Amino acid sequence: MKSIIPLPRVRRPLAQAVSGASGLIDRTLFSAMRASHPRAPRDSAEALQTLADIAGAYPMDPQDFYRGPRPIDVIQRQVGGLPQHGTLLDLRWRSRYATWAPETADAIARNPRNQWGRVRLFTHPTPRPVVILVHGYATGHWRVERRVWPVDALYAAGLDVALFVLPEHAARKALGRRGPPPFPSGDPRLTNECFRRAVHELVDLIAWLEDRGHGQVGMMGMSLGAYTSTLLATVSDRLSALALVVPLASLADYARDHGVLRDAVLHAPLNRAHACVDPLRRPPLIAGAKVRIAGARGDRVTPMDHAERLATHFDSTLDVWPGGHLLQLGRRRGFATLQRFMLRALT
Repeated sequence: MKSIIPLPRVRRPLAQAVSGASGLIDRTLFSAMRASHPRAPRDSAEALQTLADIAGAYPMDPQDFYRGPRPIDVIQRQVGGLPQHGTLLDLRWRSRYATWAPETADAIARNPRNQWGRVRLFTHPTPRPVVILVHGYATGHWRVERRVWPVDALYAAGLDVALFVLPEHAARKALGRRGPPPFPSGDPRLTNECFRRAVHELVDLIAWLEDRGHGQVGMMGMSLGAYTSTLLATVSDRLSALALVVPLASLADYARDHGVLRDAVLHAPLNRAHACVDPLRRPPLIAGAKVRIAGARGDRVTPMDHAERLATHFDSTLDVWPGGHLLQLGRRRGFATLQRFMLRALT
């Protein structure tokens, strides 16, 4: 880890109020996330055997688990205009994902909307360096993400912006489904397959953007999107910059720390079951000055140790924001720092 940079301190009463509110909001999110993750079987021996079987079905050292980019036939639809004579485009393409474990194929193919990669692209008349933004859990709706991220500021600064939708989220969520998205899943096999699918879609998207004329590609991910972005950065060498906001670093640690696991003895086996999608087990293909990470001091969803481990793994600068996972005090200043970082890296 190169350095830790805190945002300017705020007055204690305000910091305490924000921290308390942040914790309450974060705990509410916990409840929603736990509802989408079935509990492990009551019999720990049965759960251990299940996790061992899953670990055996997926490679610990996944040399061939991820593929390189393939051409995609992108359907483009203009949905609006932008300043500087720019265009707002909806992009979609057939994902054509083949599962690693054959027994997961039916479940992965069940939702027709999830078979399409989805992106909203904010583009200047002539393609510019582009930042791909990857949202967090249970989000990904176009209008919301445009407000969550500094999309308009990045565009006004001269960059193009692509909002990528994770599998089973937002525009890819099954019609009629209520409640949280089924990814990540209580079944580690489905979680592994969805992360692998997202990585394949992103390497295809990056190649398509490069062919379109976007010479440099950066990526910013938040929470679950940060985990996905981190994993991609261990698979693809095409990123020129990577920024992570309140990142998730370990699926097994999250399950252990938030009551998803009934028995602590299941932590290590669950970690092994997810080895193929664990970015901390893989060497990064981008590091140092090309990576910047922001963690929130009061985060109760992915506490600071997640950001610290990733900052060490990527040998990167770590910014510390006040507030929590969702309610982040100083996010405007924090995003301004990340915007300057992206501009330096991509232009």
